[in-house]
Amino acid sequence: MSEPEQLAAPVIDPPRAIRVRTSTGWADLVIKGKDGVGVPAGGTPGQLLTKDTASDYSTKWSPAPVALPPGGAVGQSLTKKSATDGDAQWSTLDNLHYLGDYAAGNFVEGDVVVYNGVAYVCVVPTNQAPTAWPGAPPVVQPPNTVTGYGTTLPSNPYDGQEYVLVDSVTAATYQWRFRFNAGRTQDANKWEFVGGTVVEVTDSADWAVPGGWASTTPTFTVPRAGVYSATSYLDWATVGGAAVVVWGSAGGTGGAWNGASHILPANSNDGVPPARTIAQPCAAGDTIRFWTYGGTTGATAKRRVLVIEPRRVA
Repeated sequence: MSEPEQLAAPVIDPPRAIRVRTSTGWADLVIKGKDGVGVPAGGTPGQLLTKDTASDYSTKWSPAPVALPPGGAVGQSLTKKSATDGDAQWSTLDNLHYLGDYAAGNFVEGDVVVYNGVAYVCVVPTNQAPTAWPGAPPVVQPPNTVTGYGTTLPSNPYDGQEYVLVDSVTAATYQWRFRFNAGRTQDANKWEFVGGTVVEVTDSADWAVPGGWASTTPTFTVPRAGVYSATSYLDWATVGGAAVVVWGSAGGTGGAWNGASHILPANSNDGVPPARTIAQPCAAGDTIRFWTYGGTTGATAKRRVLVIEPRRVA
């Protein structure tokens, strides 16, 4: 079988002008299209031919549309890079800003705070406390259960929340269970005591009871502002050859809150009835002290006890 014949590549003449003979001489042949169908004059490199009006053949030169920048990842957004038209870039937007528990202040779109146990996202600039969007489903509060155990109460509680406050998570000397009452308006002490142990502080060292009121040990430092009750016990005291009136009381730095008195006969050992203070307001850091009163000198106080219990705290 013979090899196929190789055909030579066609030779195409280069473009050349066509001249025709006219009555006045030779001239270039010009083929003119129908009027109205053609390309408008002008334009610059890179421009595109676009429709100018709805009329046929109405066109104009227009800038090419701005192309998207290359690259980008799923979820990114196109953002302005500069004031120049078409200068854009792919960006990852982070519009949410978690601020934690709500505190009064100014907020912008995307700020997220936790208020009464519910997370809220700000949708318009505001300085108001969070509220549910009108028409949205009602906010469902978490269940009213004990939600924690620690040395400080939650800073942004919800109504009905319960919490156990202790002085130490490793060696607690008291466990106070509180429930938050958002509806309380009488004062700022919205954490109401609902149960737990009392604090008992004791001092058995001898105390020479002076004439008049004087504070001594034991003492207790209040952990949170609120209302507390305290009971004082002067278990027993001794007196010499003359009878002495002796009082025992709980009190603050400024003085005794109340007390119970007892007359100690001469040459006796006896106790003083307990004295209980009701609903005494205290500031955080206040010291509750044991106070004594002696009608005269001569009595020696032995074992002294303070029993502290919170009523409600801020």
